[in-house]
Amino acid sequence: MAKVKRVSIGIEYDNLGIRAAKVTAIKKGKLIHYNIDKLVEERGTFEGKNDLVEGLKKIRSSFSIGQNDYVTTCVSGKQMHVTQMPFKLLPENEMESALRFEVRKSLPFEATGSTIDYQVMRKADRKDQDSQLLVTTVANILLNKHVDVLQKSGIKPMIVDVLPVTVANVFWRERTPKDDGSAYVMIHLGPGVCTVVIDGRAVPFYTRSIYFSSEEIFGEKTEDDKKIGENERERRLVAFGEELKRSLSFYEKAHSVSNFAACYVLGEYIYSDEVFNFIREKLQLETKHTELALIAEKKNRAKKGKFDVAIALGMR
Repeated sequence: MAKVKRVSIGIEYDNLGIRAAKVTAIKKGKLIHYNIDKLVEERGTFEGKNDLVEGLKKIRSSFSIGQNDYVTTCVSGKQMHVTQMPFKLLPENEMESALRFEVRKSLPFEATGSTIDYQVMRKADRKDQDSQLLVTTVANILLNKHVDVLQKSGIKPMIVDVLPVTVANVFWRERTPKDDGSAYVMIHLGPGVCTVVIDGRAVPFYTRSIYFSSEEIFGEKTEDDKKIGENERERRLVAFGEELKRSLSFYEKAHSVSNFAACYVLGEYIYSDEVFNFIREKLQLETKHTELALIAEKKNRAKKGKFDVAIALGMR
């Protein structure tokens, strides 16, 4: 049986780091095996466009990325919205305008200047029934800014995903949950934003962003860093914990789902016992690190969760 091989590169970044993964997918029949060929991180302060372009150029050079290489990235920010909704499937040329009209009712930004994409999660059994769609809306100003920075660094992305969906893909790549109505919580900790995702085999997709400075609270400190007072640190932690619990409470009430099976954490700040135990105690759930790096390549020694978003993009 012939093998089909494809090499792709996943890239994700925030204002303090760029992480990239080179992944080889080998398909033999219906089975796909993934190898991680290379993992690279660039650390720095990428607040400005020029600094980010220079950092991405280093990534491009490290992987020898050409214009025809298969690159997948993800975008994040306030002007982005992901929701699961029932919707009747229409002819392809009618779907975008129909979805745009529907999602504008709940968008926190203008739908007119946005890009809409969708994925059929569960197709209806009959023509008169609605299918379940996962609909993604990204403001063009955010999407264009993302693509422009990559192109100025010499990288042409084949696919631009959104962070919440990529976080969910980390979970789905790792395991096959039972179809028992259980909901699984995923928490991605970035420097300034925590992305909460709730998903499962027979439950609706949900995501929200909590603006919480993990870097100030959990990041490594030097003598030159401005320290936060202990009272202020405690206040922020309490508020963050309440927002995490509020996310689960809202989901439970909105979707009548109360069976939360486990919580999976990933990102930059999940290695200390303080972070891990804090999330576990606040949510009262079995809490684990994601381990996509180990699933994709058993011999890989990457830190749990650190490169998992980049790896999931590479597997996309």
